Amino acid sequence: MNRNNDPNIKIISNPSAGVGGSHINLPEIRKHFESAFSSVDFSLTNGPGDATRLAEESVENGFHIVVAVGGDGTIREVAAGILGTEAALAAVPVGIQNNFYKSLSKNRSLNDIVGMIRRGKTKLFDTGSIGDGIFINGLEIGIGVEFGKLINKKQREASLKDIIYYGFKASSHYKCPKYKIKLDNTELDNRYEVISIGIGKHFGRGFKWVPYSIENDGLFDICLVRCVGKYKSVNLLQKAFLGKHIDNRNAVLYRSRQILINTSAPIEYNLDGDLYKSKGKEFLIRIKPNSLRVITE
Repeated sequence: MNRNNDPNIKIISNPSAGVGGSHINLPEIRKHFESAFSSVDFSLTNGPGDATRLAEESVENGFHIVVAVGGDGTIREVAAGILGTEAALAAVPVGIQNNFYKSLSKNRSLNDIVGMIRRGKTKLFDTGSIGDGIFINGLEIGIGVEFGKLINKKQREASLKDIIYYGFKASSHYKCPKYKIKLDNTELDNRYEVISIGIGKHFGRGFKWVPYSIENDGLFDICLVRCVGKYKSVNLLQKAFLGKHIDNRNAVLYRSRQILINTSAPIEYNLDGDLYKSKGKEFLIRIKPNSLRVITE
């Protein structure tokens, strides 16, 4: 192997990701990367936003590839630090769901990941913006947020049994608000229990609300589900978990470059697995086409 042309690689690891899985696996991760590449530098994050700062510094210091070790939130923070640059994002998924990584590869072994980085194939991905922040996979409003809060103590991927149990509890708690939504060519005014805005196909603990989403087509895929009541909600959640909800008349798919949402009060939303609260009653979500260079298979 000719190591003279090795890229400079920065690895940014979140020690809290995957209930400490990143920290536990770091010696093995380090061994694999240092065996495969001649120029590798490691940093650990200390808290929210730190991965973005470290990624920005990595670009300034000439690193060609920045590897995020963590879950979707860590990968999003690293992506924010290299957005619009020539540096490429790679990922070692050690979170619970790892939805973004599912757009990159079906293989999660370190050998496969290192091999993918060694081959150096890159692809430009879209990203989304909301306020001052970005997202790389998806934004979700509604019953899925409630579901996520209830199941967060389960440090594993959800099962169909979980969907039924926690779905029923979430739908019982959720108050279905009215939204005014403006897409590129459509205006909507209705009560929705699910608003899923996707770049990738996978949401939360395995829901496939936007199964036809393409990560670099310059468009969000959007699934809007009208309020149907808790029993029908649980049935819809089960179908969305299997990606079979699209034939339901209460679930409608759209595509748009931007989404303007108006609500009667600030709301909570899930952004790449992290929970946020809107600062006001109106917020604008925009696509940033081909803005993130990513290492893929």
